[in-house]
Amino acid sequence: AALARAGLPPRAAALTGRGSAQVWTLARENGAALAVASAQDADALRALLRPLPHYGAQSWLVFEGSRMLERGVWPAPGRLIPVVKSSGRPARPAE
Repeated sequence: AALARAGLPPRAAALTGRGSAQVWTLARENGAALAVASAQDADALRALLRPLPHYGAQSWLVFEGSRMLERGVWPAPGRLIPVVKSSGRPARPAE
């Protein structure tokens, strides 16, 4: 409910109900990154203080106390980047 009130998408289904705390990242419409932490209680949130800064390259994490149980990186959005020959025409893909 708090995420919806803030205009944010819901927690990823893969993280729901796992561990004592979950942390995940979102991309805002302006391109800025936002980290969200959800914990079952204040102790579970406090337990993240030491380990969390060491996982900056991860998109999502699941913790049980201060122990990381699972982690992962969201798939990168695909973008087509045209390769152009010096003639100005798109290059043909290698076969």
